[in-house]
Amino acid sequence: MKEYWIVSPQDKTFLKYTLSEEEKFVPSRLLTIGDVVPTPLLPGFQLDLEEVFKDL
Repeated sequence: MKEYWIVSPQDKTFLKYTLSEEEKFVPSRLLTIGDVVPTPLLPGFQLDLEEVFKDL
């Protein structure tokens, strides 16, 4: 599985693109403060966007 993340500190938004079986990157919904981002690449890891954007 492959994915890439786009974080916009200015807008306090986050997009996660995941490579599908059709070899196309598919975006998540637009995430922001209050959302938590899991990833199968790091089992047990969750990125808390509240923490990421709290000092911006």
